[in-house]
Amino acid sequence: MITNFFLESLIFKPIIRVFFLVSLYEFTFKIEERMNTEHSHQWRFWPVILLSILYPMNINMIGWAIPIYFFRRAVATELIGLLTAGSTITYTVSPIIFSKISDKIPRKTGIIIAMVGTLLTQLIFYITLQPIPFLIARLCEGFIVGIFWTNLQASISDNIYHQHRKLTALYNFSWNMGLVLGLIVGAILTFFIEDLTIIFYSAPIFLVINVVIAVFGFQEPYKNTLAEPSKTSHHDISQEDVLNSSRQKNGLLLENIEFPYYYPFLLVMLYSLTRGVINFIFPIKSEVLGFDTYTVYIASIFFMLTQSIAIIGASSISLKHLKFFNVVIIIPLFITTLFFGLNTNYLIFIILFLILGSCTGMLFGISLRLVLILNIKHNRSIYSAILESFTGIFYLIGPILAGYLSYINLDLSLYVLSLISGAIWIVLITLSWKRLKIINDI
Repeated sequence: MITNFFLESLIFKPIIRVFFLVSLYEFTFKIEERMNTEHSHQWRFWPVILLSILYPMNINMIGWAIPIYFFRRAVATELIGLLTAGSTITYTVSPIIFSKISDKIPRKTGIIIAMVGTLLTQLIFYITLQPIPFLIARLCEGFIVGIFWTNLQASISDNIYHQHRKLTALYNFSWNMGLVLGLIVGAILTFFIEDLTIIFYSAPIFLVINVVIAVFGFQEPYKNTLAEPSKTSHHDISQEDVLNSSRQKNGLLLENIEFPYYYPFLLVMLYSLTRGVINFIFPIKSEVLGFDTYTVYIASIFFMLTQSIAIIGASSISLKHLKFFNVVIIIPLFITTLFFGLNTNYLIFIILFLILGSCTGMLFGISLRLVLILNIKHNRSIYSAILESFTGIFYLIGPILAGYLSYINLDLSLYVLSLISGAIWIVLITLSWKRLKIINDI
């Protein structure tokens, strides 16, 4: 049994630290941004931070509860896999479907539509948690939320005044902290209330807050691109000069960055498969091994914390070392997923989560950096849409594959994941090694 001291040190203290880090990071970012962009257009970034924190809190609270909740109700593992994948089934196509719409409507409008629609789909939780209605609600959520992440990411690349590396780092830090906070809230709730319905009743509250932020807080970014001439008025001559200088500088830097278009999508494919399989297998395996529900959330906190740190690192480091990262990220991932299937000890699971979080964080952070570079070079948000769809596709394949393989052996999907990691590493080394050209990065 976890003592009160242990609960406080693992749950309540991280809450204080997370909010402190977010505040400190944003404060430092604002000071440096003002110093370095004296003439730049001022854009409120804090709504993006809050939006990217609160929705992942909702996602992670529900996501880790689904396998345990339906496993306890003797639902077949194949159906549990579908329920776990849920929203990702439709999310695989919705970002691409909405990509042209996203480029034509204001970012704010798209975000409001996504959050209101998602809130409406989750109201079904208060009516019933039967598998089929639950699955339908999740399918609807995945479709409508496709316009959310695409617009948030594109709002960063819309404005060329700001330093995209810093904005990307803060954005990644925010949604990862949202995932961590969702686990913390889930651990607190399930520590005091064993009935998992409390999770499904509590999570939609964060969507209500997000709707308010989207309506009253989010500010439409000032879009002025590398590919199109500026449309400033005759009163903005000095600002036009700054824009031209920024365009020329970023254009020269982008000429020194070349990589295969498929490169970031292979990275995010491995990231999504790993997350999908682990998010399905670990809760059920914990239930089989007799771990308390709140300990599942606590172990997952370590996963999300190390992933957050790794994504921030990936958002800040130079891409000139990209070839080196292939070795230090994918090979440890290959080994760790193998041991994850063999292990039954709770403390060792925590250690494995620390390694897994570091690997998945680097994978996603690097892939997002590369995709934003493609957005800037080609003045289109389609690459963000493809990234989100790839994330959805393989996040979908992960739990469904694990659900079917669980009939044979609960850990078989983890061994298959290890083989896939090795195969992707070989592809990246053999096909992409000579096509990488990154002299400088933005």
